[in-house]
Order: sequence, then structure tokens, then C-alpha cells
Amino acid sequence: MNIITNRLLVVLLAGVCFLLASCRNDFDPIEKPSDFTKERREELGDLIQAAIAQRPDEFPVLPNIPPYDTTVYWFTQTLYNQATNVLRLDNQSVDDNRWDMNRPWRVTILDQESLNAFSIPGGHFYITTGLLKALETEHELYYLLTFEGMLMNERFLINRLISEHNTNKLSNIGKRIPNNDGTNAYTLGRTLSELAFESDEVMEVDALTADQICESSIFNRFGVLSILDRLQNNLAFKWLETRYYDTPTRRDYLQNVLDPESGCGSFTQNGSYKRYILNVLE
Repeated sequence: MNIITNRLLVVLLAGVCFLLASCRNDFDPIEKPSDFTKERREELGDLIQAAIAQRPDEFPVLPNIPPYDTTVYWFTQTLYNQATNVLRLDNQSVDDNRWDMNRPWRVTILDQESLNAFSIPGGHFYITTGLLKALETEHELYYLLTFEGMLMNERFLINRLISEHNTNKLSNIGKRIPNNDGTNAYTLGRTLSELAFESDEVMEVDALTADQICESSIFNRFGVLSILDRLQNNLAFKWLETRYYDTPTRRDYLQNVLDPESGCGSFTQNGSYKRYILNVLE
């Protein structure tokens, strides 16, 4: 009888330990958000990029081949490199927490009619053909590229991703450890394509974006306003759904609250957007 009782106790204890471990794995993060250094964010981003590439049914990629390689891809990547160059140089960060300058931040164009764009940890950027066709000028695209770069660089993105899942799950994915609820790199890719931000976060990134545009280019910094004038009522505009605050407030904030004497450029277009994007995608 004692032998049977002892065996039952062992089984019960093993079950309790398993449940506690499972609960800890899913609901009790063991790492702080600040533990996700830029190196770890790059590793996580590369895993997400690979997972997205394996799901062409959900993320159909416009092939980076003629005629798109020397037009749509070249133009978008060139502007993205310019918009994010100072971020990737990362001269202001401490030595043990800097972006890897030898690792490119790649643009991927999704062949979808929805109007969407999103970044993933570590700098890779995604934009749909639908959104590219809906834009009209270089300065509109430059705004979106810069906004997404700032959203990723300043930790808004990783912090929102942590709030959706938790640090323990993200850590497990980075270490190739399965999560009990099945959360994986593909799950994170789906989350990021629809991840919404609070109005105060979007407003803060707007300010950072405007400053970055002034620092990195001769572009007019109000590209988002001309986008809103044309597209804010478009139900397919997924990017705006997730990065939105009241349009009159946004207009007033960008035009009046930010320094109007900052010396920013006034350039909007010279026809390159139509030549390299619109004429190719039509």
C-alpha cells in the first residue's frame, strides 16, 4: 500500500511541477524588456523574416527580379537606406548595445492590394504594392519609411510586441525553444502586420520622424498630411488604422507645435516616384 501511495505522490508531484513550469513559461516573464538588446532584436527579426518568407500564401512577395529589381525595389531601398542611415550608424549608443552595421535593413514588397506597411525588430521593412500605388510622391514614401524606422529604433515596436506576448515567449523564440501555446516567429510576423499603437505613441513618433526627415534629407517633413488628405477614408488603409490619432490634431501638431523654423527642406517630388514606382506597378 505504501509503495502505491509513494508512486501516486511522485506522479502528482511531477504533474504539479509540469503545470508550474508551463505557467511560468507562458505567464511569468523572466526577463526585463531592457534585456532585449539590439543584437537580440536583430536575431529575432531575422527569424521573423525567415518565417514570413515561408508563408507566401499569407505574405506574397513581389519578386526582386526584372523589372522590379532596378525600379520599385531599388528606389524604395535607396530611400529607406537614406532615412535610416544615421540610425544604423548608431553613434550615440553604448558599445555593447549597437546595431550591426554589416547587417542590412532590407525592404520587402508584399504583392497585396491592402494599404499596409510595417517593420519588424532589427530593421527589416515591409510595404504592400497597394500602398505604394496609393502614394503619389517621394516625400510621402519618405515619411512612411522614416516613421517605421523610428518606431523600430526607439523601442516602441519591441515594447508593444512584448505587451502582446511577453518577454519569456520572445526569448524562447530567439533561443529556438518551443512555447507551450505555440507562439513562434510566424505568429510574431502576423502580430506585427496588424500591431496597433496608442495615440500618444504615434504622436511621439511623428515628432521623431519630422526631426529625422530634417536631419537626413531635403524632403518636406509633412508627407503624412498629404497622405491623410487623400486616403484617410480608405477602408483598406491598414497602416493608418494602427498608427492613427485625430487628423485635425495631427495637422495642428505637425504644423504648429513642432518648430516651424527648423530649416527643413521643401522637396516633394521630381517625377521619380511615378517613374520608378507607379509606372512599373500599374
